[in-house]
Amino acid sequence: MPILPISWFAIRTRSRQEQVVSRYLSATGLEEFLPLYQVRRRWSDRVKVVDVPLFDGYVFCRFDDTQMVPVLSAPGVVHVVSFDGAPAPIPEAEIEAVRQLVKSKLPASPCPYLKEGALVRIRSGPMKGVEGRLIEIKNQYRLRLSVHMLQRSVEVEIDPESVEALT
Repeated sequence: MPILPISWFAIRTRSRQEQVVSRYLSATGLEEFLPLYQVRRRWSDRVKVVDVPLFDGYVFCRFDDTQMVPVLSAPGVVHVVSFDGAPAPIPEAEIEAVRQLVKSKLPASPCPYLKEGALVRIRSGPMKGVEGRLIEIKNQYRLRLSVHMLQRSVEVEIDPESVEALT
């Protein structure tokens, strides 16, 4: 196995085990990062603001190949995100950008990962169930609907949180 540099890696966790994994990794001396954001949750008797993971099901950890076993043996860990059988490092700049966002206290929340040109379906709202291509014009998400028989298309502005990518 090749020697991995000390890099950031994404650790996949069991459902709702991110904070357990984060605390365990930190207690074993590993540098971990669990970005959180605040959300209001309603119970039958109260409303409370709680911290939830920005990336549901993932914790970031900096380690090298000698620390792989302690990472994988942490309670709640499913696997290290890998490609072609090797752990896939995350660029330092991406981790630092997320750290800066969390530190800024700006309101942030997860949204679907959407790429320009992706085929998407609207999940909610008056156009629920409609499929089309996602395009972006001047930082606004727009859905392009096409009538192929007429070779014509129309565009509508949409909320990126209301769409899901189709595979």
